[in-house]
Amino acid sequence: METDESGYCQAMSHEVTEAWISWVHGHHLMHIELAWMRDLLQRAKAKFDAGDARLGELLMTRFRRLLVASGATMRYTGSFSEDVYLRFIRPAMPPGDFSGVYNIEHTGFQSALGPMKRYYKAKKDPINARCPFAARRDDGLPETAEIMQLANVPGETGILAAEILSLTDHSFVCREMVADRPSKMDEFSRDFNSETQAGWEKLLSRLKTKMKQLVQGAKHAA
Repeated sequence: METDESGYCQAMSHEVTEAWISWVHGHHLMHIELAWMRDLLQRAKAKFDAGDARLGELLMTRFRRLLVASGATMRYTGSFSEDVYLRFIRPAMPPGDFSGVYNIEHTGFQSALGPMKRYYKAKKDPINARCPFAARRDDGLPETAEIMQLANVPGETGILAAEILSLTDHSFVCREMVADRPSKMDEFSRDFNSETQAGWEKLLSRLKTKMKQLVQGAKHAA
């Protein structure tokens, strides 16, 4: 490409450079967001355990907003063509690099999220029964706009809605770039399958099924 002075190659070189910047910066931004969300979850749980529910909920509101916003980071990370990804980005990724579920920040995030989910589940916060489920699709799942509203609701419902929105963006990028191909980590660890597009779609499907169950429970409780 260096010796070809055609306009196409010059434009392609610029596109590849911009794509690599987005890919690298986007992943590092995601690592920062994961660490930030882990910190918010841990601080919120400590406040709840200490009996300070007001500050605990304030921290969880910040967590849910950041989780939803992290979807924009995913979109930015993959904001280039599939052709550039397959020809330049993917071949340049060394084994193990940029693997979301294997980095320490993701592990810390998941470790902190579990206790908060269990806390809300045990609490059975009646706020879940007061959610405005006005918009319905035929499959029983709230519309995307309504899920965005539900992400502002305290408790299990709000976390679930924020997860769905974030994973929808993550799944979109995977579908656009990876499709049915194995992830780079899968190429070096064949028994690990959660980062393939099928894996993300299954996880998103499970979250949506749980959301429908919450919707039905709230409808009966209303």
